[in-house]
Amino acid sequence: MLKTLLVLLLTVSRESSPTAACSSSCSSDCDCSNRGLSSVPQDLSRNITKLNLEGNSITSLSQSDFSKYTKLVDLLLQKNQISIINPGTFSNMADLICVDLHSNKLSNILPGTFKNIPKLRMLWLYYNPLPDIKSGTFSDLPELTSMQLVGNQMRSIHPDIFLNVPKLKTLYMWDNPWHCDCRMKPVRKRITETKSPFKKQITCQEPSNVRGKQLDRINLEDLICQKPKIVSFNNNKAQGETLYLSCEALGVPPPSVIVTLPSGRIATAESSGMVTVAVNGTVTITNITVTDAAAGQYICIASNPVGSASATDVASYKAGQTLEEKAVAASHVSHGCPLGYTLHDPVNACFKAYSQAKTYHQARDVCAADGGLLAMPKTSSLNNFVMNLMNELDPGAEYWLGLNDLGTEGEEEEALVMTPV
Repeated sequence: MLKTLLVLLLTVSRESSPTAACSSSCSSDCDCSNRGLSSVPQDLSRNITKLNLEGNSITSLSQSDFSKYTKLVDLLLQKNQISIINPGTFSNMADLICVDLHSNKLSNILPGTFKNIPKLRMLWLYYNPLPDIKSGTFSDLPELTSMQLVGNQMRSIHPDIFLNVPKLKTLYMWDNPWHCDCRMKPVRKRITETKSPFKKQITCQEPSNVRGKQLDRINLEDLICQKPKIVSFNNNKAQGETLYLSCEALGVPPPSVIVTLPSGRIATAESSGMVTVAVNGTVTITNITVTDAAAGQYICIASNPVGSASATDVASYKAGQTLEEKAVAASHVSHGCPLGYTLHDPVNACFKAYSQAKTYHQARDVCAADGGLLAMPKTSSLNNFVMNLMNELDPGAEYWLGLNDLGTEGEEEEALVMTPV
């Protein structure tokens, strides 16, 4: 009786200890979950077949992490901070059947990451910020039967992504922001196949003409793409020590936006530092009182798989300007106009008021030197626009216009320039 009691007490002690389960004492099933680990422990038995690393703080994986654990069957890595899986991480795990990587931070999986895992049957990648899956990612997985890609950030997928997965029976891909444009035509065609893994898995979020519809119920001609179009790049303003230029671009699929700076450097949505570009195309330039790098021409380029579009904008700041002066200068910078000119959209022309007194012919020559003409406000909209420019410069002055009476040619007035875009 005493011997039995001792064995029972020892068993209870081992099962209730939180550290013994994740140590060299665990022979086959090691529970190392929720222990604040930042890397895969290397002091476990070489003979373990199940390793649970759920809920730790691991950020990357490499082949050396598992090189000694070649007998693993189940590998649970969910709810970590994993963003990088280096090539060859799972190589030489000939007995591996299940890999759980859900709820991590994977935004990119390199082709071949899951190569040389001949017995793998279950692969769970749901709730990762994966925007797409590259062709070849799941090649050489002859036994894979179940895959979960739910709740990622996938917008499109290659139709041949599962061609080399002959036994795949269960595939879940819902709750993704699918963009059902022309890129999805090959996938739509495959849906009609008898054993297509895509059936009833893809509900479209964009574009608006197919929003909420299942891909298998959309006609091919409705899966469209449109070249990018830059709607505006002329709303410039300075606030304090920050300059904002907003480049609004449309297209299907939504275009990516880059901005070429006056220095020639290219800023993207991933850039950082003094100049940043948001995903929506807003360029933010900070610390403009310290540097004149903000002055010059900016080029906004919007691109998607079917084309690109570009627009230019000019910011002009001088050393020693006050913030108020910079704000005024920024307000007069317009898309496609020379420095100092302001765009009037309805007539697609640029205008500038001069403060120097000139005769009519002198004023006309000033305009001609800039490649323009004296302004001729023939509509009420243009007249109001011109009046605002003149009043902003000097509300009490008189100006030469293209319709002025030459009978007063000898008088000196101020000139307003109009120049075509």
